[in-house]
Amino acid sequence: MPAVRPCPVPQDSLLHAYQDRDGFADCYVAGMPGAVSQAAFIEAVYTSGLFKVERTLLQHLAARPATDADARLLAKGQAQQCSAWHGLAFHALLGFHCLYSHLLLQAASRRVRAT
Repeated sequence: MPAVRPCPVPQDSLLHAYQDRDGFADCYVAGMPGAVSQAAFIEAVYTSGLFKVERTLLQHLAARPATDADARLLAKGQAQQCSAWHGLAFHALLGFHCLYSHLLLQAASRRVRAT
């Protein structure tokens, strides 16, 4: 199983701004043998079976549908928008978030290693 551990949100990341407001941002790192492109890893995360469950929940509970094609556009930097949790729904599930993020990163790491 790929080693996953929490790390500080990088200062130059888009997520860093959410730490300074009322939002939430976290960051994890997984060791990978060899080089993996950012696009390949983003696609592996957002097209994994585990994330497809979340996409279904986003579609039905937050009216924010997304597809594998949307994930591929995001990975290539061509997406104009991205499905995400906002407000009460996200904060209600925050306790589950850390475990879920860990599992999602492990799943994506396995998918990238398999290619």
